[in-house]
Amino acid sequence: MASRIGRAVRRTLNTGFRKPAVSVFSTIHYKLGYAIITLAPILTACSLITVNRTNAKGMDALVGKSFVVVKDSFLIENACIKEYSTERCLQLQVVAGRITHKVNSFFGWSWVGVDLPATIREFEENPLKYNNAYISTTLFGTTRQDIVGIVSKGTTVTITRLVSKALGETGRCWVVYGRLEKTPNNTAIEIPACGFSPEAGPLWFISQRGGGAYYIPPKPDPEYLIRAPKQILDESERERGSHENSACDVLDHKCNGLLIIGAYLTSAMDNL
Repeated sequence: MASRIGRAVRRTLNTGFRKPAVSVFSTIHYKLGYAIITLAPILTACSLITVNRTNAKGMDALVGKSFVVVKDSFLIENACIKEYSTERCLQLQVVAGRITHKVNSFFGWSWVGVDLPATIREFEENPLKYNNAYISTTLFGTTRQDIVGIVSKGTTVTITRLVSKALGETGRCWVVYGRLEKTPNNTAIEIPACGFSPEAGPLWFISQRGGGAYYIPPKPDPEYLIRAPKQILDESERERGSHENSACDVLDHKCNGLLIIGAYLTSAMDNL
């Protein structure tokens, strides 16, 4: 018995231990696991990085285009999603819509929704009543969210910037900025597009989340925004060549408003 054990030990020492067979599947699992470990930090970082997509491919379908505001709206101070480094940013929201503000509590802060006035007249009769209600309170102090302007339906707004905002594990959303006809260069207008808080609304763009909020520009909701008829006609004119009469000659002063007649209404709706 002892001699047989000795021979087995010497044979093992001379030949070495055999390596266990490695299957194709175990190799695949190993490489897949390695790829996941390698890519996980990158994917996590991407979900946490907000990107300015204004000049990205395909964004010119929206950036630089003008739209007509369909409903009377308010401009609210300190209500923007702060992804635009201008001196001032005002959020545009429809009359009877909702905004959110932060309220401090024992457990930290939370988002609370507040109704905007149901009509412009209601606000004009008692502006202090509403502005005193829009005060955000956090550990860092208080912020007033005053209504500082009224935007009448028919006003033109031009899209100037698109930002793909990272929302962490919930995906991404678009933040859209623009300029009104008479706003100064240092003032941005945020047009509601990112529904990160269910307390706010409505959104003026059809909601896009995940990958769609990075590669595909958001689509305006025609209930709140329609393409500016004058710009549509100007683009058509450039495509077809010169016309005997310009759009503004035909439509007179109403070429920037909502009162559009005849074939021009059809043209505007076809290009939404």
